[in-house]
Amino acid sequence: MKLPVTHDSMGLDDDLSGFEFCVVAPVLMLASTAFLGFFQGPANLNVARTGNWLTNSIWLSSYLLAGLALVSKVNLSREALLRCWPLLGLLVFVALSLMWSEDRLLTFLRLCALSGTTLSGLYLGERLTVLGQARLIVSVLTCAAILSLVACIFMPAIGIMTGELQGDWQGIFDHKNQLGLNMALSFGLSMLLFLATRRIGHIPTALLQAWSVFSCKSSHYCLAGHCLRRGPASASPSEFSP
Repeated sequence: MKLPVTHDSMGLDDDLSGFEFCVVAPVLMLASTAFLGFFQGPANLNVARTGNWLTNSIWLSSYLLAGLALVSKVNLSREALLRCWPLLGLLVFVALSLMWSEDRLLTFLRLCALSGTTLSGLYLGERLTVLGQARLIVSVLTCAAILSLVACIFMPAIGIMTGELQGDWQGIFDHKNQLGLNMALSFGLSMLLFLATRRIGHIPTALLQAWSVFSCKSSHYCLAGHCLRRGPASASPSEFSP
């Protein structure tokens, strides 16, 4: 039986428009650390701390788009801002920490990043239902799983780790644990989506993500294994309703 999806008085949707998805999906893909090593180039301390011009340009563009979308597309109410007071308080605290920070440039960059991700999260939270947000994340991470599978099979020099971790999958990520973390998250959300919608199409997606978790031999396979042992019948779909 398909569970009804309730909407609040702000009229949240279950899906983004085509243009919105094309803008949001690449940003979420990069936020999962996919392709981050390709964009940042050879690892070094400065790039790891502050990023490079390409990644910073992508983040800045996404933050500006999220801010514009909040102003133009989403009817952001005072109640919504009041609900986010812990996040706003955190931003104020981080801003104040500039006064005693030993590396004010790095602190300022982290403040900009935190402000931008807060804007992005606020936009998605005010735009989509919980179910819609889960679908968006699963869609993006399923693309990451498929691309990782292609990289491991056809480009093993990129998709498979070397050295002490020889043979473990890393896919389009920098490390196997990043692949395992994202696939475990996506697997859990896919199972919850199946429970909420009873759509059989979520099962192949969940199996692909579970296979990715076990193939990378990450410690996060424990999460997927726990979900499998519990089984779908033991979870509560009502917990997933917005």
